[in-house]
Amino acid sequence: MKIFWLTSLALIAFAANSVLCRLALGSGLIDAASFTSIRLLSGALMLYVLVRWQSISTMQRQQKGS
Repeated sequence: MKIFWLTSLALIAFAANSVLCRLALGSGLIDAASFTSIRLLSGALMLYVLVRWQSISTMQRQQKGS
């Protein structure tokens, strides 16, 4: 059941991303270059957060022992 909810969340996030992109670029609120830069930076930041989170949880498992 966990896989179902995670998959559903991912699909909703992709759909929301598409809608937000169309709203931002379609109404002229931001130019394409700035929009792309923001997306790249936010993606890099999220990747950094996920890698740090994974490394912290790995260190905690190693400290507990077997």
